[in-house]
Formats: sequence, C-alpha cells, structure tokens
Amino acid sequence: MNEQYHYISITEVHTLINAVLKEGIPQVLFEGEISQLTQAASGHIYFTIKDERSQLSAVMWKGTSASLAFKPEPGMSVLCHG
Repeated sequence: MNEQYHYISITEVHTLINAVLKEGIPQVLFEGEISQLTQAASGHIYFTIKDERSQLSAVMWKGTSASLAFKPEPGMSVLCHG
C-alpha cells in the first residue's frame, strides 16, 4: 500500500459500522402495512412492512408472535417498534 494513505482494517470498518447502527439509530415507533408475510416452521414470522413510498424487511421472533392477541395478515395496518 502507498504510505501516504492511512487505511484501516476490515475489523475496524465493521466496528465503526456497528457503532453507528447501535448508537446512531434510536428505537422508533412506526406505522405501516404488512405484506409478503411468511410464518416459518420455527414459529418466526417474516414480512415486509410498507407505506406508499418505501418498505422494510422485518422479522417477528417466535416468542413475540406467540403472545400476540391477533393474527398478522397481509394488508393489515400495524404499529411496530424497533
């Protein structure tokens, strides 16, 4: 490598990204519509939550899905946090 440039290791890049993700993004409450819902044999629920312009891939762990008072379905408007 050229000695005039300072470079960091892959591990350092990974550490920086983790720090930004952990400390730079607070817990938020958001509303969206469920789509592309799949319940895995493990009990986890995989789905997309979307609005008019964007979408996020999401997972609801088995323990959380087992305690719901409703059954999530595509087209349902929900409040989520994460």
